[in-house]
Amino acid sequence: MTKKNIPMISVAPLALTTAVLSTVGVSFAQAQTSSGDAEAGERAFRQCASCHSTEPDQNRAGPHLAEIIGRQAGTVEGFRYSTAMQNSGIVWTAETLPEYLLDPSGTMPGTSMTMGLRRDSELADLLAYLATLSSESGDGAAR
Repeated sequence: MTKKNIPMISVAPLALTTAVLSTVGVSFAQAQTSSGDAEAGERAFRQCASCHSTEPDQNRAGPHLAEIIGRQAGTVEGFRYSTAMQNSGIVWTAETLPEYLLDPSGTMPGTSMTMGLRRDSELADLLAYLATLSSESGDGAAR
């Protein structure tokens, strides 16, 4: 197939959506997160609960996830993190969590977390639930 015969895909709808959301101070990732169902996210969290607690200062194989939104990665006191996580420089937000939750070791080679979400469809719900565990929303504004 020659270059002339390749159909053009319009990115105008996505660009327009992003422009509108930016105008009102909401990112595309936040818009997806805000559409999540926290109750369904709590059910989705069950697959995470064997390694992560939602109670502050209660670490398991993974660190607790209380106050996860807005927290610098690798900083829960008393938890032993991988070097990759300690040196990541990531702050967990609605923008940074999705990619990591879907593919932890692909996103951050060397991380100790090897299992991500089983279904992409659970992402918005899980993010909505994690937001309920934090005093900050995904955009950094106090709740």
